[in-house]
Amino acid sequence: MSKNISLLSIILVFQLGLTWFFQNKPSQTAVYQKTATLVDVNFDNINKINVTDNENKEIILYKDKGTWKLPDSDNFPVSQEKIDGLIKKIAGFKRPRPVGTSEIAAKQFSVSDDKFERKIDLFENDKKITTIFLGTSPGFRKVHLRLASEELTYSVEFNTYDVPTKDQDWFEKDLLVFDKKDIESVKFEKFNVLNQDGNYILEGLKQNEETKTETLSNLISSISNLSFSDVAGIKLKSNYKSLMTFSVSKKDKNKISYEIYADDNKKETKGTVNKDNEENEKQKSYVLKSSEYPYFFQVSTYTIEKILNAKLQNYTKQKADNSNENISSSPLKPEVSGN
Repeated sequence: MSKNISLLSIILVFQLGLTWFFQNKPSQTAVYQKTATLVDVNFDNINKINVTDNENKEIILYKDKGTWKLPDSDNFPVSQEKIDGLIKKIAGFKRPRPVGTSEIAAKQFSVSDDKFERKIDLFENDKKITTIFLGTSPGFRKVHLRLASEELTYSVEFNTYDVPTKDQDWFEKDLLVFDKKDIESVKFEKFNVLNQDGNYILEGLKQNEETKTETLSNLISSISNLSFSDVAGIKLKSNYKSLMTFSVSKKDKNKISYEIYADDNKKETKGTVNKDNEENEKQKSYVLKSSEYPYFFQVSTYTIEKILNAKLQNYTKQKADNSNENISSSPLKPEVSGN
């Protein structure tokens, strides 16, 4: 009897020990804290970010002397707003309760090593320190996420499309933009534009001519707000020919020279061939070069042709003739009688 009691006591102690062990066993789910940072790295030291999509297309973002660039696009500047937004978002991820705890779950949520929507590699001094997998979306502006160092899968507020894998989606699109109030003058081949207290006027007009201020101001706005859709590299192809040059002098004495080129070989169909079987009108492809940067920019045809069509006569008009008004408004002199 006493032996049975001793055996039962041993079994009870063993069971209590197992219970304590499993209750206190460290587990991956034990790291869950609402306030804990999910991606625990010093983002100030991150100097390289690689993004790979589910088709193995990769983009490299590289930080050089405080400026983010795209090495595969001749070190073209990255949008500061876009890269800051990405880093701020990742750094702000808090560790939520996991939605998956196994490799099988990782595959189901498309955050495994070989199945993902996006893979983000973070580097410090060119050494990879962590990898983030983004997968399926459980809801609006949410995505499943897993760190390569863990088996846990989380759901975080993020949009996969905020990390595209095309260089042009990361371009600093305001690179050519500046405040037109900073302009002192604009020099074209056959006429100059002056900024007089915010009013843009033509230089050297005849006495009976004046500036179409609104039309000229629209031209200056197009120059100061140049936007581009893509970059054609830093070396111009031989089939591009120079069409026009002009320059902008700023109040800070900085001068920017521009040159417009066209690809004479490129044709684009506009409309249909008429009954006389005439050739369709040619639509040229344009690029623009700014002396501030080594790149050739693909600017919209509408904007380029607006600048190409900048002729003096488009911005001048004859002054109104007020002579008749002056005569009619002059007081009549009374007639003097001879008697």
